[in-house]
Amino acid sequence: MLSDIGAIPLFGDAPIGNLEFQPRARQAVELVATTQGIAIKKSYSDTKSFFQEVAALSRLSDVKGVPKIVRVDRRHKVLYQTFLVGRDLGSLMAKAGFSVSAQHRLISDYPGMGAWNATSGPQNRTIALNTLQRVTDRTFARHMEVIIESIHQSGVVIGDVKFGNVIITSDGVCLCDFDHARIFTRNTMSFIMDRERDRDLCNYIFGRELLVTHTFRQVA
Repeated sequence: MLSDIGAIPLFGDAPIGNLEFQPRARQAVELVATTQGIAIKKSYSDTKSFFQEVAALSRLSDVKGVPKIVRVDRRHKVLYQTFLVGRDLGSLMAKAGFSVSAQHRLISDYPGMGAWNATSGPQNRTIALNTLQRVTDRTFARHMEVIIESIHQSGVVIGDVKFGNVIITSDGVCLCDFDHARIFTRNTMSFIMDRERDRDLCNYIFGRELLVTHTFRQVA
């Protein structure tokens, strides 16, 4: 390591006050300069989330749009990964008026697979989708579908889908934070069930209405 740049301002210029900011409970995140370029340094407080993210990113090494592992320090539970240059969707949503607390509330209100539909969802979801339309372009849904499908094709279930884990870049969409991810043998029943929950949660958060013909596919 060449230098320590310091803590990352996770929400940039988004209007977030101290009462809304929720610090990471399971890891500390810093931006560092390495011999291979700028990297994210994640120091984990628990072993499970550390190994889940290392295993997931190892499996996804050939998938475009996810961080790549730079270095792993197993002794100290530290993972260095490539820095994704862009703006996280959570901060863009907050800047446009859909606050971080509203984003957390949207996730906590998710009723589960088969327990919601586009016409009877909570008002908070309607506001979220309207805000999402304002801060993304028409290619967003397609890019999301492609990256989610690529991750699932690799036998990885994300388990933690939210606005703050989506990075909008000049090339499209990236996903980060895989400390809730799980690796499966594809086409096993447990993989199919968890994969379908991933897809349903994506539809709930990012809007089945926005995806048009590019809806995340569901098991018949």
